[in-house]
Amino acid sequence: MQHLFLSAIVLAAGQSRRMGNRNKLLLPLGRHTLIEHVLSTLQALKPDELIVVTGHDAPRITPLAVARGAQAVYNPDYPTGLASSIVTGIRHASPQATSFLLCPADLPLLKRQTLHELLEHWHTRNPGMHILRPYWQNRPGHPVLIDHTLRKALLELRGTRGAQTLFNEHASHLQRVSVADPGICLDIDTPEDYVRYLKITCTSPTERNLA
Repeated sequence: MQHLFLSAIVLAAGQSRRMGNRNKLLLPLGRHTLIEHVLSTLQALKPDELIVVTGHDAPRITPLAVARGAQAVYNPDYPTGLASSIVTGIRHASPQATSFLLCPADLPLLKRQTLHELLEHWHTRNPGMHILRPYWQNRPGHPVLIDHTLRKALLELRGTRGAQTLFNEHASHLQRVSVADPGICLDIDTPEDYVRYLKITCTSPTERNLA
């Protein structure tokens, strides 16, 4: 079996337009910000490298990423769409990377156990499957694992649809994994989303996923 070198790439460059005048990644959830929750969850997977792609509000997000042991890289093209952040992350990933874990920075309810399940499926995936995507009740979610053989294709992504073009073009190489975690689909985009997630986290006896 090929040695796994996992490059986890967190996409944190967006402008949070639907949140009004607030950056959703800096919203407090308990004692920490939203992006800190996500980074803590990913740290539990112990990736070989953790990269945070910044853009909008980079001066405020970068210190939070660095404090969590991540490498923060700036995407000057972030206004052009999500694909540019993926490209930036892949460009900065180690040449040793054998797989990439692409994760939006606004999934605070993502469970650590789900990440471990995805990694187990990655090790035992069917031959020829270069993309592994989690599904909850037939809804596609994140993060997504992608084999290094698609690195060139990832670097060619453009536009606002992120990696969806890649998923469509390589549909025969995409393996779906059903998980019992709605957190793969529940991101925070609007003030209403934030209020709803505050209610969820406040009912928990401890802060989710944080050491």
